[in-house]
Amino acid sequence: MALEALDNQAAVDLFLRVADQGASFVPEVLPALVKALHALGRDEVPVLESLAAKCSSPPLILALADAIRHERDADAAMETLTRYLGANVDLAALERLLALQAEQGPKGEGNAERNRVVNQVVRYLLARQPAYQCDHCGFSARALHWQCPSCKRWGSVQPVRPERIPGGEVLHERRIA
Repeated sequence: MALEALDNQAAVDLFLRVADQGASFVPEVLPALVKALHALGRDEVPVLESLAAKCSSPPLILALADAIRHERDADAAMETLTRYLGANVDLAALERLLALQAEQGPKGEGNAERNRVVNQVVRYLLARQPAYQCDHCGFSARALHWQCPSCKRWGSVQPVRPERIPGGEVLHERRIA
């Protein structure tokens, strides 16, 4: 109601109260909070950094990285994402970090640390990824089961094949004559 009444300061105060009362609801109010901060002409980075220190969430970290990139530069945004990914497995943050890094190219600072963090996240995700799945009930595991522990069918547990990306490029082997 405060936003509709164009009382952006009251809206910001209310959104920050929501964050204090229930950190898990910050992603719900985040777009409106950023809109109110923009309307006030306030730098959103300190507000988002304060929120992230209290109740970090993937949407909040992405919003913070975007604000830092806009207000400062891409290197500072990548540093924020790198610190976050050092402690959190988050594919959305990883994707944003890789996109910013690709934008910067080889000239970007801190590539070695970012690459270490990217590799750490990927290794963690790979270790959790099932290698086998039952083609009858969907049971998944990292080890082969000749009989599915879930549906008890024999021979239904197969190696997981990579999911196809719609419209993705298919690499063909180069034939040598």
